[in-house]
Amino acid sequence: MADAELFRHRSKYASLRHAARCALENSRTFLRDANSIMILTDPSGLIIDTQGDDRVIDAGRAVHLEHGGRWSEADIGTNAIGAAIAESKPVQIHGTEHFCSKVQRWTCAAVPVHDPTDGELLGVVDISGPASTFNPQSLALAVAVGHHVESVLAHRSDRNMRSCFAAFSPRDRNGRTMNASCSIAAA
Repeated sequence: MADAELFRHRSKYASLRHAARCALENSRTFLRDANSIMILTDPSGLIIDTQGDDRVIDAGRAVHLEHGGRWSEADIGTNAIGAAIAESKPVQIHGTEHFCSKVQRWTCAAVPVHDPTDGELLGVVDISGPASTFNPQSLALAVAVGHHVESVLAHRSDRNMRSCFAAFSPRDRNGRTMNASCSIAAA
């Protein structure tokens, strides 16, 4: 994917990226010691962000586990990102469970991230590393991060909803917001 196209694509998912930013940045420190990376994709499995161990990020480029890499099952066969999208649930794929032989050197745990207001698939959080770093707790971490991202999105949605209601709330002659039941009772 060309840089300009990737930039536009990442911009399209700015809200998801913003909601995941804190978790991704915090992951850099603890995943460095775990020889792993954290990945954020869009709903089609296109990688839009990565953080973690720089050596693993570099190694991931050999299999397109990088910004702009496409990881749907249709694109690359069985893998955790694609399976999480297809099954709409957390998935861990280890070593030879991957379809592509070059990817069989990896272990991956992925969880779909859904819009808290309508359940729409927004993307996937994935934790990947060399197969030798396999840890069943990676799936639990991916699930926790996915829930955190959904929580940030829900909080932002709730805050936006309240500010929207406040903008349309009835006001008294001094500009103070009135209770909706008071405005109905006074009518």
